[in-house]
Order: sequence, then structure tokens, then C-alpha cells
Amino acid sequence: MAQISHELAAATVIQCFWRHCNACRPAKQGLKIVKISAVKVQSWWRMIQCLDQMEEREASAFTIQAWFRAMVLRRCMWKSREFYRELTLLKLKREALRRIQLERLREASAVRLQAAWRMIMSRNSFVEKVWCVNIFVTPFLKFDNKIAVA
Repeated sequence: MAQISHELAAATVIQCFWRHCNACRPAKQGLKIVKISAVKVQSWWRMIQCLDQMEEREASAFTIQAWFRAMVLRRCMWKSREFYRELTLLKLKREALRRIQLERLREASAVRLQAAWRMIMSRNSFVEKVWCVNIFVTPFLKFDNKIAVA
């Protein structure tokens, strides 16, 4: 009887363990499902955080690129401004030189015109004087010569 009770006790222990395993199996599966769900939620959350970080990094990279491009463009514009400034100064210098030359030419032309006019006026004056001398003085000179000769 001791052996039967021992076998019975062993069978009871096995049955209890089996019943316990069967009873815990849904709980373990539920726990497993909960763990799997938690891992999925955590993975999803990490993915969202990574996407946010990636968007933030892309925005930062975009900002840095825009700043760099603007800086390069400003340098190019500055160089072109300096080029156009030098070109403008060169044009202004050429224009000023051209105006100075034109003014000198005008002054020289005015001097030539004035000299020509004075020459014409002096010639006219001389011609008038000679004409007056020829008209008024010459007959008297002939008369004086006749008197002197006679």
C-alpha cells in the first residue's frame, strides 16, 4: 500500500503539474502576446523617433546648405559688384576723359574761330582804310606830285 500511495502521490504530482502547465499556458501565451505587443509598440515608437530625428537632421542639413549657397552667392555677387564697380569707374573715367577732350577741342575751335574772325575784321578794317586812302588820299598825292614836279 505504501507503494500504491507513493505511486498515487507521484501521479497526483504529475497531474497537478500538468494541470498547472495547462492552466498557465493561456496566461503565458497572453504574457507572450503582451511582450510581443510591447516590443512592437516600442519598435514603432523608436521608428517614429528616428523619423523625427531624420527629419530634423534633414531640415538642419537643408538650412546649412541654404546658408552655404547664400554665402557662396554673396561672394560671387560681391566679386561681380566689385567687377561692375571697377567697370563703372572705368566707364566714368573714359567719359570724363572724353568730356575733357571735347572741352579742349571746343576751346581750341573757339580760339581758332575768334582768331579767324579777328583776322577777317582786321582785313576788312585794313581794306576799308586802304580804300579810304585810295579814294581820298591818292588824288591829293597825284596833285602834290604835279605841284612838286611843276
